[in-house]
Amino acid sequence: MEGTQKLLQMTQRLKATDTVLFLLSGGGSALFESPLISLDALKGITERMLRAGMDIGQINTIRKRLSAVKGGRFAQWCLPAKVETIILSDVLGDKDDMIASGPTVADSSTCAQAMELAKKFGLLISPEVTVCLEAETPKQITNGHCSIIGSVRQLCSAAMERAGALGYETVFLTDDLSCEASRAGREIGNRLKRHAADGRKARRAGFLLKMQVDAHALSPSGGSSSVKRPNLPPRNSSSRMRA
Repeated sequence: MEGTQKLLQMTQRLKATDTVLFLLSGGGSALFESPLISLDALKGITERMLRAGMDIGQINTIRKRLSAVKGGRFAQWCLPAKVETIILSDVLGDKDDMIASGPTVADSSTCAQAMELAKKFGLLISPEVTVCLEAETPKQITNGHCSIIGSVRQLCSAAMERAGALGYETVFLTDDLSCEASRAGREIGNRLKRHAADGRKARRAGFLLKMQVDAHALSPSGGSSSVKRPNLPPRNSSSRMRA
């Protein structure tokens, strides 16, 4: 948060002739933060969201509203300057307002959605959190432009091209797999069996995919997570993915 405060000080009195070059990547939700609630309260609700098995879009819908810089608010802070955002995406589908909680783009989620998520997952939010969730985020950003220069989709395409040049047969499974690891393993196994049944040699095939990971393999302190898991007791960092 100290780094965020320094950045806010640097961009406090910008002019219309200024341009902010903002480099953004996955993990930015944890690294770029100026909370509107106490740090303890932020840690608490983040932990509850992770334990509830909320996915990255659901988590960011709520934490955008708990921050002075997320959900387009940093772009508003920089007015009247222009903000050019260069993005490395780790979010399924590459929604720019969900990558690092979208500090420089208009927010597509709503207060009603945030409140519904809190109710659905039983987050037991405090009065100070409720006030933040009821305050709408920017729906139009006039001074910002975003470019995604790296993503899972681009990585898969480049890997397939390189593998093909080396003589490998490549099969693109998905860059948008969202499920528990055990289910992902079964799905990949079934596709391999179908591949073999067609008379094609699995040992010559390169299988490329983007897969969501187990919640408790990640830090509970608020880093970006793409999670789909049942409600289970906490466990240590030796989580294993089954495939």
